[in-house]
Amino acid sequence: MPRTLLVGSPNVSWRQWIVDAAPSPNVLCLDPADTDFGLPARLTLFTGEKVVKWRFFGGLSALRSPNSLLVSLNELLQDTPEDLTIQLFPYRPSPLLRQLTLQIAQILQPKHVLITDDLAIDTRGWPVGPEVIPAPKGYPPMVRHAQRKARWLKLLEDCEPHQLRMRDIAIEGARLGSGTELDRAQYGKLSLDNAHRIEVCGTSLLVITDEYPNDGQIARALDITHCSKAHVVNTSSYENLVCTFADDSGAEFGFGMIEKLDFKAEIARIRATAEPGTPVRLLKLGGLKVDLEGRELGEAKPWEV
Repeated sequence: MPRTLLVGSPNVSWRQWIVDAAPSPNVLCLDPADTDFGLPARLTLFTGEKVVKWRFFGGLSALRSPNSLLVSLNELLQDTPEDLTIQLFPYRPSPLLRQLTLQIAQILQPKHVLITDDLAIDTRGWPVGPEVIPAPKGYPPMVRHAQRKARWLKLLEDCEPHQLRMRDIAIEGARLGSGTELDRAQYGKLSLDNAHRIEVCGTSLLVITDEYPNDGQIARALDITHCSKAHVVNTSSYENLVCTFADDSGAEFGFGMIEKLDFKAEIARIRATAEPGTPVRLLKLGGLKVDLEGRELGEAKPWEV
C-alpha cells in the first residue's frame, strides 16, 4: 500500500480523518505539537494508537529545528512499512516551511499528497500532484492547550527521579556542552570568579552564573579568550526544560524534564520515564519548558541556553 502525505493548516485536526479514512493503520506524525495519539515535543510512529517508535524533538514548532526534523524523519523511516500515512506539521506560508515541506515530500516519495482547501500553497514542485480536500475541523487553541497539559500530567505520573553526574554525560541540543570548558583556575583571571561554568566555542564565550557580570568583566573575558561574543545564562534557565536520555549510539530512551542542573555539585537532577540507574551517556535538551503542574512555560530561543 502506498504512502499518503497529509498537509493542513493550523486550524485542522487530522484525528477523525485518520480514524475514518486513512488507507493504513501505520501513521507517522511529524507535528510535534500534536496530542491526538501521544506526547507532544516528539515525532512518533503509531500503528493504530500504539507507539511503535519515536524521536525527541524538544519543541512544538517545526521551525525550531528543521535539521533535527529531517534527521529524525530518516531514522523513523528505517524498517518502517511502506503502507504509511504521514501527518505533516501545520503549514503556514513562509519560504522556510515551503522548502522544508517539499524536502520532506521528496524524501517520502508519497503516492498521494492531500492538501486541505483552506491553504494557500503552490501545488507545483511536488513528487506527485496534490489533491485538495475539505479541511477537517480542528480544535480551538484553548482545547489544544488543555490536551497537551493532560499529556504532560500523565507523563509526570510515570516519571522517576534521576541524578546524573554531569562529568559523565555529553549534552546535545543546547549551547551548554558545545564548547571547551575552561579550568576553574582561569575564572579569576577572567574576573568571573562567581561563574559556575565557562566554555569557549570558536569565537563565542558561554558564561553560566547566578550573577550577571558587568560590562568591564565581559570585555576582559572576551579579550583574554579571544572571543567576539559572550552568552550569559542564569543557572535557572535550564529548569523545566523537556529532555530525553540516549546511549552512545544515539538511541533515545526515557522522556522527562530538568529539575535542576546543579553546577556546584556537578549533578543533573531530572524526572524521566527511564528506570532509575539505567546508564545514560547523552542528555538531549529541548527548548520547551513544562513545570510540575503540567503547565507550558514557553520555549527558550534556539541556542539561548
